Amino acid sequence: MRDPETMDNFDEEGNRNFPGWGLEALKLLVEERNIGAIGHEPSDTESPISSGLTDYEVERYILEQDRIQIELLTNIHKCPPKGGLIFCTFPKVLGGSGFPARCFAIVPK
Repeated sequence: MRDPETMDNFDEEGNRNFPGWGLEALKLLVEERNIGAIGHEPSDTESPISSGLTDYEVERYILEQDRIQIELLTNIHKCPPKGGLIFCTFPKVLGGSGFPARCFAIVPK
């Protein structure tokens, strides 16, 4: 298990700092490329700075599109930008808003 303080990357004032998705990027992926899911290593879809300024508009957008969102992925940096295939397996919980998943990637050599 990773250290929560390391994952949140607190600055001197106690603010969390990590990267996140931008609204324009997600709109392009959903509306032009018709993706079925997004995934990321941080615990939130958008950066803490962005979510505080926009009232979580990026998170709300992706969830309103009826797409799967997978958070806290590890080793995602080992996957190529394209050409790989990620499998995420998890049960569908009736009325549930989320559930732990087992994800793995198949990538070309």
